[in-house]
Amino acid sequence: MKISRIALIVITMVASLIGPASDGFAHPIRSFEACAARTRTSETCLRRERYTLNQTVFLRAKLSPPHAGFLAGVIRRDPGSNVWIRVDAVRVSERGGVRWRWKTTFQDAHRNGPYRFKFVIRRHRESNDVRVWVLFRDQNPREAPNRV
Repeated sequence: MKISRIALIVITMVASLIGPASDGFAHPIRSFEACAARTRTSETCLRRERYTLNQTVFLRAKLSPPHAGFLAGVIRRDPGSNVWIRVDAVRVSERGGVRWRWKTTFQDAHRNGPYRFKFVIRRHRESNDVRVWVLFRDQNPREAPNRV
């Protein structure tokens, strides 16, 4: 009786240590597609999008399989930079959707190129790269975004 109780405690402790370490390998993500939309409800969502200062950037992604409840980091690479920085994190919805928005300001407008965004789920995968130009009202981007 005492041995079985000790065995049960040891098995429980080992399982609690192995469980969190293995959750990243439980079910791999087959697809993780991100895009930028003009409005919160817009049907059109592109990998390259253009905004003017003071507009809101709406980023979306879809995971398959869904990975509901997982935390997806939002990472950004500023124009002219080679460094990705984490700017936020959001939960994956029951259907595998991820949404994040960014209200741009005067300081966010750049002539040097686009911002680049990705969603990242640790120990799983990262989404494709989404390029977002934040422009002054009269500015044309050096590299015009093409619809992909």
